[in-house]
Amino acid sequence: MFTLLFILNIIVAILSYGIFSAASVSPHEHWLAGFVSYMVPFALLINVIFIVFWLFFGKWKAILSVLVLISGAGFLKSSLAFGNSQDYAVKSDGDFDVLNYNVRVFNAYASWKNKKEHSGFKIADWLSNVVHPDVVCFQEFYQNKREDYLNMVSKMQSIGYPYHHFFVVLNDNGGGQFGMATFSKVPIVKKGNIIFKEGSNNMAIYTDVIISGETVRIFNIHLESLNIDEKAIKLNEVEKAGLFVKLKSGFKLRAIQIEKVLKAAKNSPFKVIICGDWNDLPYGYSYKIMQKYYDNSFEEAGKGFGFTFNGGMPFLRIDNQFFNKTIRIKKFDTFTNMKASDHFPIMGRYNLD
Repeated sequence: MFTLLFILNIIVAILSYGIFSAASVSPHEHWLAGFVSYMVPFALLINVIFIVFWLFFGKWKAILSVLVLISGAGFLKSSLAFGNSQDYAVKSDGDFDVLNYNVRVFNAYASWKNKKEHSGFKIADWLSNVVHPDVVCFQEFYQNKREDYLNMVSKMQSIGYPYHHFFVVLNDNGGGQFGMATFSKVPIVKKGNIIFKEGSNNMAIYTDVIISGETVRIFNIHLESLNIDEKAIKLNEVEKAGLFVKLKSGFKLRAIQIEKVLKAAKNSPFKVIICGDWNDLPYGYSYKIMQKYYDNSFEEAGKGFGFTFNGGMPFLRIDNQFFNKTIRIKKFDTFTNMKASDHFPIMGRYNLD
């Protein structure tokens, strides 16, 4: 029996190496790689099980899965962090905080029937009274001047964010504007946009801000939706086929989109922080290609699993911040107590010294 199990262990090890390699392959060129890369957690778990088993029944055989885990150490780091954020709980001179949050249009459309559904003022008060970030990057931002409670640009200005960059993706029939927005307490000296595709709700913007006398370029991005239906397990065969097509399309589109962002970031004359809604797991191509050139804030200073999705699948970390290796990360938080959207906000504390 042990011989058969060890043969199975060898097969699993070979498959694991293949799965790990898939994360570095662009799904735009080979779409199957997108699906294969999402098997990384299972590959890690199975090899851990083999290690535990062989430690009891033939210790030397555990070496094989140990080597597999060493080769996948980067994925382990992406999954679980042991940061020392508490050491930097007090903000020091030269520190600046960057927060990003997919706010799901502040529930604006539901609020047309009941104003209490609107989350905008709740979020603004939380920013002003609890976390105090220097820069705030919103995805799925919504603004409407027809009523005060919908006028979020004015609200953000009133709580101490005099500078902003709001790129409107579309206008609705009620006079509202939907898009990407970055608000800053420090001066903005330049603004730019990265259009993925005309008419798409997904895009990126960048904003140059002055921090301690130095210019930093903040990228605010929103990649193609993950397209995972929370009720997928109950779908019929036709619906599951449709979900497969959506997933395939999402993998390919995110690969194209992140390469556009990466090109713009690498061409920046300034240090960069790249934050937003990746809509991809830490094992996907759009995450791994960025990780190749930049450090991830959660990995360097976060704690725990850092899940950022506030929905029926609460084990997803799909919101991120990346930064130049020459920038110092001091603290990183995922605010799971702020439940005003289907995402949790995340914030990194940085220093340029």
